[in-house]
Amino acid sequence: MKRGFVECNRRNASLTAPFLTAITIMILLIACGCSINENKMVKISQESQTLVAHGRSVEEEKGEPYQFPEAGKTIDGSVYVTCSGLAHQDTSQGYETERYCYVSEDQGESWTQMPASDLIKGDIKLSNGRYFQGVIPQNSYTAEWIKNYTPAYCDETLQYYYAKDIAEFEQTMTFREYDQETGVMNEFEGSFDWEYMPVVVENDRILPMNAIGYLAQFYAYKDTLYMTLSSYGFDHESGGGVTNRQSNIYIFESRDSARSWTYVSQILAMDNDEIKESDGYSEPNLVYDGNQFLIVLRTGTALPCYISRTKDPHKWMQPYKFQEIGVKPQLLLLENDILVAAYGRPGIFVRASRDKDKVSWCDPYVIDDRASFDEPWKYSCSYTSMVPLSKNELLIFYSDFMYPVDGKEVKAILCKKLMIQ
Repeated sequence: MKRGFVECNRRNASLTAPFLTAITIMILLIACGCSINENKMVKISQESQTLVAHGRSVEEEKGEPYQFPEAGKTIDGSVYVTCSGLAHQDTSQGYETERYCYVSEDQGESWTQMPASDLIKGDIKLSNGRYFQGVIPQNSYTAEWIKNYTPAYCDETLQYYYAKDIAEFEQTMTFREYDQETGVMNEFEGSFDWEYMPVVVENDRILPMNAIGYLAQFYAYKDTLYMTLSSYGFDHESGGGVTNRQSNIYIFESRDSARSWTYVSQILAMDNDEIKESDGYSEPNLVYDGNQFLIVLRTGTALPCYISRTKDPHKWMQPYKFQEIGVKPQLLLLENDILVAAYGRPGIFVRASRDKDKVSWCDPYVIDDRASFDEPWKYSCSYTSMVPLSKNELLIFYSDFMYPVDGKEVKAILCKKLMIQ
């Protein structure tokens, strides 16, 4: 049995995978001539902490404002961060109608609020010279036509269909790009080469491709733009392989400025017995460190995050446990060749690796360790976003649900400037 992701006999995988993973890590450590002690020499220190913005108390906000930060740089080099704002109330599958947006022109020392609609991201420049702005969000929806089709698979609450069998389903994503020469924000469609693209229905609501893509990560390397997304779905090789309410990772690439997307590889939850009681793999974060591609993956709140690596993104090694916790784990490569990882829930932590193969990491640096496994959400959503400032400096953004302002605990977005060397 051959998979694009991993080649193994599934019947023996549960017995051999942990053993082989351990051997692989040992070989990598020996090959790169490094040790855990070497990475203990990586020093992480805080240079400053800044309040970006705050709202009211958790009880007064009654929702998701002032959490889930996403940060980057604008086309003029300023730092921006957005966070969740007011959300749709008509469906549990809704996305924000508004994100709050803040910009700093002095490397995070002070912040000014601006309409999120005016933000022009400069993180990814496409081959056509325009700046990629991401996916246009879209809610799930109801439609009578879905009743004309028979699901390929059903679990306790979800129905899975093959998109290629449903004429009414839009098999594209809608993106935005900014043309700096004309000053125009363009919208365009991106098509997919995805043999078993899924149509997922929950509580009679259809999840469109834009809703899946809205949570994807985009990463540019040389002339290729990678999209890593998590979705309930099928094994790309066989059209089967669905596991009960577990999401998989699907990786696509585009070489024509996001107009068309070609399937690259997949990381299936069903291939790892260690995570069979989890939500599957989600919230992927991909990076190239100059030697290899690495990807970190969430499996759930207060559950381990996993990591995999490869020199060829068409085939990944079996993911193995990276940290004991980790929602939306993040990777950032600094110019000093140190790879930084952030993860949490409960708490928020940072680690770093300077060895060639990134298999040993320094001790965790604590951003926030107030929360417990019994109440992992109490002090923060634990999502982070990192932005490089210099060869060995970065800003890390996170939420604090009990930040003191004028004698009152409020929800806030904070950033810390870290030195890593």
